[in-house]
Parts: sequence; structure tokens; C-alpha cells
Amino acid sequence: METGRRLLRRNAEPGDVIFLTGSVGRSASGLKLLLDKGRHASFSSIEQTLLSYHQRPEPQVKTGRLAASLSARIALNDISDGLASESFEIAEASGVQMHLEQELVPVPGEFAGFDPAEYWEWMLYGGEDFELLGTIEAGSWEEFQRLSEAAGINVTNIGRVEAGTAGVWLHHHGDAEALEKKGYNHFSGKEGQG
Repeated sequence: METGRRLLRRNAEPGDVIFLTGSVGRSASGLKLLLDKGRHASFSSIEQTLLSYHQRPEPQVKTGRLAASLSARIALNDISDGLASESFEIAEASGVQMHLEQELVPVPGEFAGFDPAEYWEWMLYGGEDFELLGTIEAGSWEEFQRLSEAAGINVTNIGRVEAGTAGVWLHHHGDAEALEKKGYNHFSGKEGQG
């Protein structure tokens, strides 16, 4: 029963699966298009799609309710300030390390024509995606994934939680990079320190 269930950031523990709903970065790309071209410009169909993610985001209420209905230990965070910033919030609240696997993080199909350096900046440090980042005990991941799929919700395993000093690491082809603790700052309209 979801009533009274609290999916707190401090619930993550070593060995947990890190999961992401949908994909991230599209809202930041939509904002960049608006800032670069102006809102009355002519936009391609792909650009219009990206603009819609920025102008009309959809909160993942259904996913949150599904997660709350499980008996599993889950940490959950909305992605309002970027994947890196929200990962840090869970890592610091739980006293763990978040290890993200770049190859597992879903890249939106609309980014096919963009420079990867640019869209990874949007994905890691952009904001206002309205997706969810969470951790779940490894033994409950498959059930959560199965129930999510049955409900039409896209969740992806994007990494693991490990013991150690709180921090976030991005792994790519065997290399690991410590991510910066920064994200979108709602009040300045700029990226800044989380």
C-alpha cells in the first residue's frame, strides 16, 4: 500500500541498482533552442518536440505511485536540476557513491543530429526534465522493471550504488570520471553549483 510510504533520498545502500525513468536532457535542449532562435522562430519537427519537453513537461506521478506500492527499499529523486545534481543529492543523503554507466543512460533519439559533447552536458547538468532518478535494492529490480513495463513506464538500470565517500562517478569504456556537483539553477537561469 502506497499510503504513508516515504521514498527518501537517504534510502540508498551499497549494492542497489540505480534507475532512471525515460531520458533526460530534452528540456535543456528545448531551452537552448528558444534562447538561440527566439520563441517566434521557425522550428523543425524535431526541434518542436524538444521545445514541448521544455514547455510542457509531464511529472512522473504514475511511476512514483508504482514505486511507493512496492515493499522494496527505494530512494527517489525528481530530476529538476540535472542527472549529476540529483545523483549527488542521493549520494550525500545516503552516504554512498553513485556509479553511473554512460553506455546505459538512454540518449534521446532527437539528439541524433547534435554534438555528443553538447547533449551530454544537457543530460548531466541540464534541468526541468520531470523524470525520476532512484535506487532500489538489487533483489527487487526485476519486479519493479516488469511492473513498470506492464504499466507502460520506461525505467532503465543506469548503474549501481557502492560504499565510499559520497560522490558521483560516470563510467565510460572502462574509464571513470568524477562528476561535478552542479546543475541547473532555477533562480539565475544558469548552471551552477548544486
